[in-house]
Parts: sequence; structure tokens; C-alpha cells
Amino acid sequence: IARLLYQNLLGLWDLVEEGRAVRLEDGPRPPRPKKVKAPLPQAFHPDEPTGEFVEAAWRYLEDDEKARTRLMHSFENRQDALLGALDAAGLTDEGYGVARHLLFELYAMLELGWSPGVASVRSAALVAD
Repeated sequence: IARLLYQNLLGLWDLVEEGRAVRLEDGPRPPRPKKVKAPLPQAFHPDEPTGEFVEAAWRYLEDDEKARTRLMHSFENRQDALLGALDAAGLTDEGYGVARHLLFELYAMLELGWSPGVASVRSAALVAD
């Protein structure tokens, strides 16, 4: 109980220090304004992506952190062989970062616009003949 009280007092101190008002009554808080999310881009399947699709997909990925995180986890799990080959390519840290980012963006855009989805890359397909 003491720890909770202590944390509460520090929170009150922070409010006073910032010059914000301290509410002593237990009235309801005003509702927070809802964030306006970018709409999910329209799929381009079976055609090719248009410039409008690419812009809408970038906006969607920039605005919706949860969707971007979900797609990043999906990319890391499904494209493990591709990322392993990228690790083994011996790129500089900057080169690796740029290549990984571009591969993720390509994967995310295909996932958003190609309704059949993206299959995992097989390791054998990455070996040069």
C-alpha cells in the first residue's frame, strides 16, 4: 500500500511541477479524441500495384503502428530463409539495414495488396546455380 501511495504522490508532484491542474474530485474524465486511422489500401490482385496503391500502403504502414508491427513479425517469421541469406551476404551494417527495410516494405505491400498472400522463400531458391 505504501508503494502505491508513494507512486501516486510522485504523480501528483509531476503534475504540479508541469503546471497542470490537479483534479481533486472524482468526476469522469473527458473522453479522449479517437485517432483517425488511414484506411486499408484497396487490393490490386490480380493486376499490378498502382502509384495510388503504393502511396496508400505507405500511409497505412506509417499511421498504423499495430499493423506495421504485425506485418514485421509476420515478415520475420515467414521469411526466415530470406533473412538468413541476407545475414550471410556479408553486407555492412548500413547495407544490411537498407536491404532488410526494402525487403520488409516489399513484403508488407504484397501482403496488403495481393489477396493470395506471400509464400515463404525456400532456401534452395536462394542458392545460385
